[in-house]
Amino acid sequence: MFNQLPSKPTLLKVELACLLFRRVVDWHSLSPLFGSLSYAEIDYAKQCLGRLALFDELHATGFYRLDLRDPVERCMMQTIVTLAVNETGVNYCQTYYNGLRFEIPSSWAVEVPHRGVCTFFYCRSREVVQDLVRQAPSSSISDELMLVCGTEWVIDVRMWSVVRAMAKVFDRETLFEEFSKFDKDGSGDISQGELASWLREAGVICDIDDMRFFFQHLDDDGSGKLEFSEMLGAFEQYEGKECPIDKLGKPLASSFAGKGAVKVQKSSDGSWTLCDMAPIEAGVKVSGSEVGEAIGIKFCRKGSCESAK
Repeated sequence: MFNQLPSKPTLLKVELACLLFRRVVDWHSLSPLFGSLSYAEIDYAKQCLGRLALFDELHATGFYRLDLRDPVERCMMQTIVTLAVNETGVNYCQTYYNGLRFEIPSSWAVEVPHRGVCTFFYCRSREVVQDLVRQAPSSSISDELMLVCGTEWVIDVRMWSVVRAMAKVFDRETLFEEFSKFDKDGSGDISQGELASWLREAGVICDIDDMRFFFQHLDDDGSGKLEFSEMLGAFEQYEGKECPIDKLGKPLASSFAGKGAVKVQKSSDGSWTLCDMAPIEAGVKVSGSEVGEAIGIKFCRKGSCESAK
């Protein structure tokens, strides 16, 4: 219905979303309701409804940017840290506090600072997700429910973000030509410093931490060199694809089939279990092409994550 309304930001769409929110029956399927809103409209809806009202514990996995000056966002931060303390496995990936790498302390479950901006990805292991599904009231679960486990989805989000920034400047035909300009010795590879210089001079708007992650993730052998074939492989894998997270910062199961996405199914004894989603089950992609720019998140080295434990 929202897609039939004017695309220009308008309070009408927000008011409709707020009215429909009060009548939501399928609580775990809120994302499609807000997916048709612009980022400005979503921000306004959060002001009207309150960010905590939109928080779904079962769908806590996702990206967060919380301004701790806001008492509501402090409360959300405290809620998430409490979850992390009680849930096993890796909880946080790529946490930053005021732009600096940071390990979120478990003491924030009791008291959160009243200043600063904290950004992070919240992740859950398959075992934690299975326990949550089993403990949830059966009336709140359906066999249409899809979730994402593990941390692999975080890597894909960051790789997509960097390639998308590059794709605004290069296409596949010009990529090698531009690459060769910084391959001074003609060896077919470049260093991390050369990559940084290349992207900067070409006008690619990319955070330095994003660029470092991109390089280190592709440099599997640790040689300190990035070959053109590795660069092209990443470009072909992510260029032109839809954003793998929705406008609320939640990973799209359709983007991670075979990479941690699971579907809830009812077993013979009536209990809910998790079943791995095969790529063919992913179905139609859900658009969210501007999320990478909107969230402005940072990343770090491959496999480096923090936990509240």
